[in-house]
Amino acid sequence: MKLQYLLTKSFYAKLIAVKKIVTNKGKRTAGIDLERWSTANQKA
Repeated sequence: MKLQYLLTKSFYAKLIAVKKIVTNKGKRTAGIDLERWSTANQKA
C-alpha cells in the first residue's frame, strides 16, 4: 500500500512515467483497427 502511494504521489515517478510514454518505441505498431497514423492530419 505504501509503494502504491509513493508511485502516485512521487514527482520523480511521474517524470519517469511521462518519459516512458514520450519515448514509446511501439508508436509504429498498428492499433486494434490495423491502421497507423503517421501525420497529425490523419489523426484529426
